[in-house]
Amino acid sequence: MEVSYYSAALVKFPPVCYCGKDEGGLVTEGVAELKSSYGVVRPLCCICQSKGKTNKVSHPNNVKRRRVE
Repeated sequence: MEVSYYSAALVKFPPVCYCGKDEGGLVTEGVAELKSSYGVVRPLCCICQSKGKTNKVSHPNNVKRRRVE
């Protein structure tokens, strides 16, 4: 899935698994916890989770604190 799909500012697209499929629904367990630690959390479908994949994350929230310390 392309980054531009998730970063669209003018149009909000529905969340889709980052593999490009939307089969079996999206996993919501632990997403809120990840969002508190990371700026970007990509959605994940149940099929990808059963294959052992995890949510893709980027932009940790504590980067500025680590640089200062």
